Amino acid sequence: MTKHQSTLATLSVQTMDSVGNQIVIHSKDSSVFYSYNTIIAIKSYGKPTLIFPSWDYSVTTLKYLGNFLGAGKQLIKQRLADSTYIYKGEL
Repeated sequence: MTKHQSTLATLSVQTMDSVGNQIVIHSKDSSVFYSYNTIIAIKSYGKPTLIFPSWDYSVTTLKYLGNFLGAGKQLIKQRLADSTYIYKGEL
């Protein structure tokens, strides 16, 4: 097994809603939250959380992002303002 294949074997997927539109992929070093196949946020252990443009696109996305981060919209905005979270305009 190559190094790339063994890395993929350590991934786990968590479905956050009943239809699978909100998912989190966990790896050894990070967790990535997707909403409708779009990356919304990346939590990398020991690094600031990255937030992508569609983070407040819909009530549903915001609800599950809040579950992922343990924060509501106002706290997310505050953490973006104080650079606890880093806004990424694109990948």
